[in-house]
Amino acid sequence: MKLLIVDPDRDLVEMLKSWLKTLGFEVYRAYTGERAKIEWEEQEPDLVLLDPATKDIDTLSMCRDMRHKHDALVLVMTDGMIICANPSFQHNY
Repeated sequence: MKLLIVDPDRDLVEMLKSWLKTLGFEVYRAYTGERAKIEWEEQEPDLVLLDPATKDIDTLSMCRDMRHKHDALVLVMTDGMIICANPSFQHNY
């Protein structure tokens, strides 16, 4: 399964990448919204982990675009909340 991590925190991304690879994921990374769009178009990931703190990105618009153009599950992770482009997956913890 292809997974794209979009987060400006390079240390966090590298840690997640290492861990997720041990679980069998094919992991791609982006530290900016611009790079995320490129990786998403080139790799067509099945799952996207997206941090709304990523600069140069409108998180909800990007989620909608990813859901409409490619059937990826997009999870937006913030402190205590997960937002997803698919309303049936939205939860507030």
